[in-house]
Amino acid sequence: TNNVAEWGGGMTCTEWSDATILNSSFNHNTTRNVGGGIFIRSTSSPVLINCTFDDNIQISNPLGSGGGACIYGGGDTGGPCYPAFTDCTFIGNTVIGDGGGMSAAYSSHPKLTNCSFAQNFAGRSGGGLACVADAGHVYPSNADVQYCTFESNIATEEGGGIHVRNSDPTFLNVQVHGNVAGTTGGGMNFFES
Repeated sequence: TNNVAEWGGGMTCTEWSDATILNSSFNHNTTRNVGGGIFIRSTSSPVLINCTFDDNIQISNPLGSGGGACIYGGGDTGGPCYPAFTDCTFIGNTVIGDGGGMSAAYSSHPKLTNCSFAQNFAGRSGGGLACVADAGHVYPSNADVQYCTFESNIATEEGGGIHVRNSDPTFLNVQVHGNVAGTTGGGMNFFES
């Protein structure tokens, strides 16, 4: 709680980090770049169960991502990430860029099971969740999202609840309601996906 860092306000998993994190809270943390609560990158695939990501914030970098969590495979400069989040909550997180609750970018493939995304805010797209990749669709972020809820999230641009760009995530029994986007896709927005 109340931690501050350039990358990963609460925690960073960098390069082959596969920690198991149980019953933990990542709350009120600040990052200047990515991952207010946690930053996962470069072939790291931690397992998080029953964790909370509340009121984390990303500041300074207008291209920053992931108010609650940022997962960044890195494309050709890193490697794919396969983290798993089960029974986790993402509430009241804020980002200047994409993914108020969570951002998955460039070969990031999180599995989200029974997670809740509520009242998160993105200054760009994906108030609850953003899955983004390069324009060539070479490094997609194909999240596997099951039994999750996205409620009352806000994005200034696209995808109030969920924003997908150049990626192919899977959604099963997902509830998306009461989200707001400034331009397109109040609940969900897909672009070249």
